[in-house]
Amino acid sequence: MCGHRVLTRSVIPMSTRSECMSLGDEPLHHIILYNQIELFMKRISSIALCGMFSTCAIAAPHATWQIVDCQERIVISQLPTIVTPPLATHSSIEQGDPFVIESESPNAPLSLVEAAIAGSKKTPAKIAVKPQQAKQSTAYQTPTKKVIQPQYVVTKGQSYMTALRQWVAKDKLTRVAWSLPPETIKTLNETSPNGEVFKGSLSQVVSTLGKQLDTPLHFAHNPMKGLSAIHTLGSNVELNWVHGATLKAAVHNLTTDFDWSWKEGMTIQGGSWMSPDNFQLAAPYPIVSPRGDFAFALNTVLDGYPVQAQLLYGTQLIFIMEKE
Repeated sequence: MCGHRVLTRSVIPMSTRSECMSLGDEPLHHIILYNQIELFMKRISSIALCGMFSTCAIAAPHATWQIVDCQERIVISQLPTIVTPPLATHSSIEQGDPFVIESESPNAPLSLVEAAIAGSKKTPAKIAVKPQQAKQSTAYQTPTKKVIQPQYVVTKGQSYMTALRQWVAKDKLTRVAWSLPPETIKTLNETSPNGEVFKGSLSQVVSTLGKQLDTPLHFAHNPMKGLSAIHTLGSNVELNWVHGATLKAAVHNLTTDFDWSWKEGMTIQGGSWMSPDNFQLAAPYPIVSPRGDFAFALNTVLDGYPVQAQLLYGTQLIFIMEKE
């Protein structure tokens, strides 16, 4: 719709002018008012050009100056009328309402303004990111070495005792104690009918051989002392080095190794060695005994000599005397 608006302005009587003045006199307040009307019409035209009004709004507004009953009036014609788009309904969508744009989303239809705003929001294109391949390390890597287990062989017709001695020599062990009862020695002196090959460490191989022969057999090694032993005493054992010029010196050293007390002298009042005789020690040698068993170790050293030991456990004193 197009319409017009009337602006009315009352004239204040003045003595210097007539009661009614014609439009051609153009007083100053008319010029100011014209300028304001022109600015107003330009704003209306600008709005019409933006497409916010109906079709008749495209025509520019027209203003005229009139004096009716001694009152100045400005009549503005061809004013645009704002048309508000109707609310979108289901029926209007079906009928193709020009003010409604159907959305692809399941939400309500968009108006013209909402559609313009939504169209300006473009989804940024996805950038394909190529996965980076793991960089191979250029650092030098030590090649993995295959562990080869040692082999211990019993040849056909060879005794197991002989094979044990060869195994010890193969591992370059020189200070080896042998503590085997007669039954075990008899079994080890038997020969292998077909020959055998054992794989693993010397300790594993000796234990495997003992299980095969149905006899307890163990290997012990003390790298700090440089001593080894093949025995039947179990796994918790102690290795000692018997040394000294005489038997008395060797027993004295062994007593110190087990943290027992030794008294110097030749009588019971004066010392631990009570025997009138002393004996030369042919050579130093290793012994094996249950851990902490001083009596077992001492009897191993005194075996074969005409002397015996007496131990006072309360004071940890030792006395060596002749056998009765």
